[in-house]
Amino acid sequence: MQSAKDDSPVISSILKCLEVSNEKQYKSMSSESDGEYIMFVFNIKDNYGNKVEDYDMLLLAGDEQLPSKLPQDFFVDRQKNNQSKNLVYYLNAKRLKKVKNEKLGIKIVPRPNEGFVHYKSAEFRCTNLEELLTPNQCVMIEIVLQRVIDRNTFVLDDLGDGLVDFKGRIPSENNV
Repeated sequence: MQSAKDDSPVISSILKCLEVSNEKQYKSMSSESDGEYIMFVFNIKDNYGNKVEDYDMLLLAGDEQLPSKLPQDFFVDRQKNNQSKNLVYYLNAKRLKKVKNEKLGIKIVPRPNEGFVHYKSAEFRCTNLEELLTPNQCVMIEIVLQRVIDRNTFVLDDLGDGLVDFKGRIPSENNV
């Protein structure tokens, strides 16, 4: 892996940021930046405290809460942290402020989402973007999904002849 060169704009910007020691310097540096961005860090776990890593996340906008209602070019980058498994989104704050009626949402569709043990989907809706979007800052969002365990996941049967066929057993829709 090749190291970043000292004269790269990214390294230069990082070094400038590390020199900031007061609010006046921060505001000055913020005004010099080429845009207003916001970073969202998502920590997705279940109600037992376990990380959930298999899911789809949809960003939603507008009155209809649809992905198609998001402004063009609002999305800059996304990454998944290898150690924490948190999902990180880097977004253009100015473009997000153009969301119709300031309505922004997040929908999590986890897998599995049916069967003996599964997760319920979750949705969050914000109706005031000013409270959520502060340019050039980071928003930490922890989402706790409900893990559902069906009563038929573990059943004690009468052995009778010693063999019990469980292949046809289906979830009872009664949860533990």
